[in-house]
Amino acid sequence: MVIRNVSTSVYAYTILINAYGKARKARDVIELMIERVDYGFSLLGGIIKRGFSPNVVTYTTLLRGLISQGKSVEAERLFKKLVVFNEIKPDVVTFNTIIVGLGKTGDTSIAVRLFRSMDMESCAPDAISYNTVIDCFCKHGYVDRALILLYEMTKKGISPNVITYNSLNHALCNLDRWADTRRLLREMVIRNISPDVYTYNVLINAYGKARKTKDAENVIKLMIQRGQYPDVVTYTALMHGYCLHGDINEALSVLNTMRRKGLSPNTRCYNILIYGCCKNLKVDEAIDLFQDMPFEGLTPTIEICSRILQGLFHVGRHFEAQKFFKEMMPNHGVKLDTETCNTLLIT
Repeated sequence: MVIRNVSTSVYAYTILINAYGKARKARDVIELMIERVDYGFSLLGGIIKRGFSPNVVTYTTLLRGLISQGKSVEAERLFKKLVVFNEIKPDVVTFNTIIVGLGKTGDTSIAVRLFRSMDMESCAPDAISYNTVIDCFCKHGYVDRALILLYEMTKKGISPNVITYNSLNHALCNLDRWADTRRLLREMVIRNISPDVYTYNVLINAYGKARKTKDAENVIKLMIQRGQYPDVVTYTALMHGYCLHGDINEALSVLNTMRRKGLSPNTRCYNILIYGCCKNLKVDEAIDLFQDMPFEGLTPTIEICSRILQGLFHVGRHFEAQKFFKEMMPNHGVKLDTETCNTLLIT
């Protein structure tokens, strides 16, 4: 366009910068400013050279590109400089874009700093801002700080949504804080916030890990009553609970239920079931599941094969373990790795 003397605009340059950002081509800010000017930042130079003023979308795209490359500290520095020198007047969308990006890369401290700086820039956080920081806190084990933010946002008149409560409930369930989980579920009812499939799956998974399979079953009944239908994740979590409880027959029954409902089990389903069978000395059932996998369009993983080998050795069926290793594994396209070798050597 420049060579052909076709007029350009900030919008055109921003589209190109966005393309570079998505291609993960952002470079270190200092290197760009001192040593080389290319990719998205070279386009920024083109905007300025041709007398245009970069807009907030342009800079936000560059910041997002830096964050996606793990350059969170550099992104924060650049953002602060842009604000200090009045290059941009960030709005809630700008802040949220950066905070969400930081949340995805696990840079919680920087995300929180920017979140707290929003009020100083006369830019009130919204539900997206709060949800992102709450989720960051929850994923890093700071659930009490996340709860404080929940009540802070409600005090400011910002309504939490199902995403807010899902993050909190997930973290609380992982910590076995059942009383707090039940309290938040009651809050959801009071606020007329309907749980979604993810909400129920979090509860079922937590109950399964805690070996509270009856509670997990009741949650599934409840979700169906409320118009939410269990998915593969739901049934896999229930299977896991039964396997931990040593109730392999019930776990296999869940697999049959899935099939009747038209849901195709995935590799994780089989991994959990085969591990459960081997742990409970039901190796024949594990081998049957292994042989079923190709009919579901699935290829057994080396992890699954290692579990079966361990199971066979554990019950003293060494000849069958060797046969499984020499015949069944190659026939299913499974190649040997270090873990499998260690299994053979140790046992």
